[in-house]
Amino acid sequence: MLIVDIIVSGLMMGSFYGLMAIGLTLIFGILKVVNFSHGEFFMVGAYAYTLLLLNFLGTLVGLATERLLMRPLYRTYSEWGVMRDEYAIIVTFGLSLFLMNLANQIIGPYPFRG
Repeated sequence: MLIVDIIVSGLMMGSFYGLMAIGLTLIFGILKVVNFSHGEFFMVGAYAYTLLLLNFLGTLVGLATERLLMRPLYRTYSEWGVMRDEYAIIVTFGLSLFLMNLANQIIGPYPFRG
């Protein structure tokens, strides 16, 4: 039974990493936006599912972030020029740091099992 548990756990983790890689590839390939906070959105969704039992927290965080921070990147601002890329890097990297520290403050550094 231990072998079956290891295989199932490996397949689940591999599929999670595959979905994350596909999402990151789609974001960069289609929108040409470098997103350093992609893994943290995965973390927010996982904790939201575990702690709030599908209460749409991950959706609300993603929607608010898209509306407030990422939407200016989708439009073509002629006056931005090269600044668009720097804005994307700074915003997503800062968001990544914020979400990691927020989860550390709310949940703590210890694993939580739902």
